[in-house]
Formats: sequence, structure tokens, C-alpha cells
Amino acid sequence: PKRKKHPNLHTSHTHTLQLLYIYVLCVSKIKMAPMNRISSRRGTSHNNTKWKIHNKKSIFFIMNVFLCISFVSLIILSYNFVGSRSRSKDDVVTSQMKRMMELSQYETEAMMELSQYKDETTEDNNKSSSSLKQNSLRMKQPPPLESSNDASSSSVKGGGGGGGGREVRNDMNPNRDDNTHNKQKAAAVVSPPLPQQQTQKAKATIGYAISLTGCPSDPKNQLGDGAAVLAHSIHLNSIQNNNKSSSYDYQMYAIVHPDAKSCSSILQELNYVIIEGVDPVSVQDIQGDGFLREKVVKNGCCGEKEFIKLHAYTIVQHPVVVHLDLDVLVLQPLDDLFDIMLEEEKEEEEDDAAEEARKKLPVMFQASIPDKVDAFFTRDYNMVMPHSKRKPVQGGFLALRPSMETYNEFVNIIRTGHYTKGGGWGDLGFGPFYGSMTFQGIIPYYYDALHPNTAVEVSRCIYNQMCDNPRTGRTVNDIVSGDCRTGEKDTCEDCRERPMEDVKTAHFTLCQKPWECLPHDGGRIQERLCKQLITEWFRVRKDLEVNTWNKEEGVGMFKKDIFHGYCTSHGKKGYIPMEVPRL
Repeated sequence: PKRKKHPNLHTSHTHTLQLLYIYVLCVSKIKMAPMNRISSRRGTSHNNTKWKIHNKKSIFFIMNVFLCISFVSLIILSYNFVGSRSRSKDDVVTSQMKRMMELSQYETEAMMELSQYKDETTEDNNKSSSSLKQNSLRMKQPPPLESSNDASSSSVKGGGGGGGGREVRNDMNPNRDDNTHNKQKAAAVVSPPLPQQQTQKAKATIGYAISLTGCPSDPKNQLGDGAAVLAHSIHLNSIQNNNKSSSYDYQMYAIVHPDAKSCSSILQELNYVIIEGVDPVSVQDIQGDGFLREKVVKNGCCGEKEFIKLHAYTIVQHPVVVHLDLDVLVLQPLDDLFDIMLEEEKEEEEDDAAEEARKKLPVMFQASIPDKVDAFFTRDYNMVMPHSKRKPVQGGFLALRPSMETYNEFVNIIRTGHYTKGGGWGDLGFGPFYGSMTFQGIIPYYYDALHPNTAVEVSRCIYNQMCDNPRTGRTVNDIVSGDCRTGEKDTCEDCRERPMEDVKTAHFTLCQKPWECLPHDGGRIQERLCKQLITEWFRVRKDLEVNTWNKEEGVGMFKKDIFHGYCTSHGKKGYIPMEVPRL
């Protein structure tokens, strides 16, 4: 029969100490008592059957006996406790061995099922012509380079100087062993759940590119988290997400300047295809009167390094490339832009989609859309005065038609160096303004002056939404004042009043970066839309971490309705960075 469980050793010690305390207390009380004899009541006999305690010695004797019995009980309980503990250890070891055997059997069965599943999947893929798309940040490698009228090979040399040009990396070609390809992906990011079988074939694969000119002060937040959420937002609005009405696939690229190579490894972990972004033209090789050569290194945010964005034109294996900044979020599919740009290459039924896109595309000043569109962009009206004839392009958004001929023309423009102090590029007014010597100035010079009617300016309230003030005056109590920055005389649209449901892409400039944990909960017009966009950024991050990476939800409690658990307090220090999972 099972032994009765004994109390813990700790409990026995406690009881003994209590008895010892009572003993000492009684002794002290008796010693303080008077020494007179305790006599019985008058009339009673000493031969009575009940014993009478007559002096203190008899009391001491009884208490000592009681104390000895307590110590003997303690020894017995201690022995039983040690024995039961050794038996419990044996039981635990036995149960652990049984559990390990069960787990081993379970793992064996799981491996067999996984092997069988892989065999079935391989067989299905061989029978079916359509393949499963990679999910979220597990991007595909781009399709093989195709021959183009613009280039006869995958290597292009920009003439002159140490800048050279740009060479397409060999690892961009996926014609390699499938096992090696799969091992490289498994080493980078934990495999997400398999996506659903696509029922619709993609019209085309769009290239999405970002540029890295240098290493930020906090690359984990500013670079890693921004790149991860941007890529996932693109994934959610592509054909790979069956819940969206997109007809286009995507591939992510990162154009990395040599000065930023040391911090670009995080982009490789997120499966961005890395392009070495050397300067298209070395500064010392810029010709002209020397003004551009001397000033370009300090112009704009990044000087001559910002020219590496032009390498997006060399990704010719895609019919369209969209260049975005890291602090951009895609909220809706961009199919309207792609349908229009690829209109000539489409079949008759797809031409109807392009025609419909032309009718509903929001363009600035109700401008007409040319038959062939080589680029879509937005302008930054905050950089110039309303009366300025030439307006800069906003560098955070550019949808372009890649072409080596176009790239080489940009290289020749830079090398020629025709930029004057008061007239900008071509002395036609494309400068001076912020970034006018680099990307923000050379793009409008190319499409407005050299190749007019080949690009379209889309509404900045829908594409590249920045929540900026449309007028020169301040906004007080939701009332704007001043002249329209766009140059319109009477009215100009306030992008801050646009419903978020209309926004296609958002650019976190005036709203500040999401990883700064600014809630924008003041309720003013300049905060309301920012709050919604920041909330959406964190919602996309949560979807990536919880639904794709199978991680736990954020534990931060600061404004959880906005930051979804990824901020612990106000400001950069309260932001909880992402951790890219690995096998």
C-alpha cells in the first residue's frame, strides 16, 4: 500500500520551534511564580485519584518529556521526507524517459509525414505549370535577363572616370541548382506558411527598388524595420495575396552604395536582391564650368550619392520598376499605373483595363495622359515658392520604364555638367532648390525639358501622400492661410483632408518616422491623417510578425490602439525593434 504523504521538512521544523517557544515561555512564567506550596482545597484527601501538581519541579519534568517526544517525532518525519523525496525523483526520471520516448516517436512520424508531403508537392509541381509563389519577405529571385534593344549584354560600362557605370550581378540570375537556391532561402528567413495556389497568372513582375547611400545612425530600426514593412506592404498588395485585386507580381531590389555596404546585410536577410550602386559618374569627371563639380557633394540629403537611384533604369528584366524610399508604405495595388505603362504590350481584353485606368487615374491639374507613358511621379511643392516655374520631383516615389538607353543619357547629362548657378540644369530653371543638383532636379529636367509628354504627374494626395500643408501660411484651428504652393490661384486641395481609403502610397516625412513612436493624437487636421497612416504601418508590421513569422504579439502597452504593442513609451527609445527569425 502507498505510504501516507508526510508534511514537508519545513513544516516539521516550524512545529518544533513553536513547541520550543511554548516551553521557554512556560519556564519563564513558572520561575517568576512564588515558591509557596500549592495546596488542595480544604476537605479533600491526598489519596484522591486525580494527581495534583504541588511544585515547580513536577511541571519542569512534564515539559521536558513533552519536548523530547517532539524531537523524536521530528527525526521520524525527516527520515520519511527524505525517503519520499528519493522515490519522487525516481518517478520523475521514469516519467521523463517515457516523455522522451514519446517525443522521439512523434518526431519520427512528423519527419515521415514531411518527407511524404515534399514528395507529393514535388510531383504536383512537375504536373502543374503554375508554381506556388513565395510568401511575404521570402521573395523570388528575378527572372533571367532577357535581350533588350537597349543593351546587348548584362554588363554596362558608363564611359569615363572612376565612376564607370553599373554591372548586373551574376547572382541575379536564378538559373542554378534548386537545392542550393532553397538552402540559401532557408538560411535567411524562417519559412512562412505556404501561400494558396494562385488561380490567376500574373500579367508581369514589377521590380521595386530602394537605394541605400550610407549607414543610418540606427540601422536596425531605420533600415531593417523600414525595409521589412515596406516589402510586406507590397506583398499584401500583389497577386501573391489572393485577398487583393492585383494582377501583378513583384521582386525587391536594394541599390547599395559602397559606403553603405557594411550595413546592407540586413537587406540580404530580408531577401532583397543587392545591386552595387557605384556613382554613375565620378565627381572629378564632371565637366562644365566647375560649379556642379564643386557643389554637388553637399547638395540635398546625400550629395552625388543620390545619383545611384538612377540604377533603377538598368533593371531591364522587368517591364516597370518602382523606386521608393524606405519610409514609404504601400496601401493599395498600383495596377492602374502598370496597366497604362504596359498598354502597348497587352492583349485586346487587357487593353480595356488600361483604358479604364486612364479614365480614373488621378493626375494633377487634370492633365491629359500621353499614349505612351515612361514614368509616373509626384512633385514636392514645399521646396519652392508658388511663383517658381519649375517644380522639383519628390524623390520618394518614381514609377519608371527601365532602359539602358535612358540610363546612359542620364550619365551623359551628369558628365556634361550643364548646371548653372542661377538657372539649374540646362540653365532652364531646374534649380536652385533642395536636391536640385541630384535626383530631385535631374528627373524633371529630363522629362519636362528633354523628353516632354512622356511622363505624368499623379496626384500627390493619393500617391506618395505626405500630409503636407498646401499653402504658404500656417494652419490654425484647421483653417489654412496663404497662397497655394502649386501655383493655383483660388483653391488647392489639402491632402490632409483625404480619406485614408483613397491613399495608394504614404511617405512618412512630415508625419515623422513610425519608429519614433509619435501618436499624433492631438486631433488637429495636420495630425488626424498622420495618426491613421502610422497605425496602418504598425498593423502591417503586426501582420508580418504574427501571421507570417508566427511570432508573439507586441508587449508594449503605450497607445496600443495605434502602435499595436510595439512601443513602450513616447519617442525613439520606446520603440521595440523587429527580430528577423532564423532557422
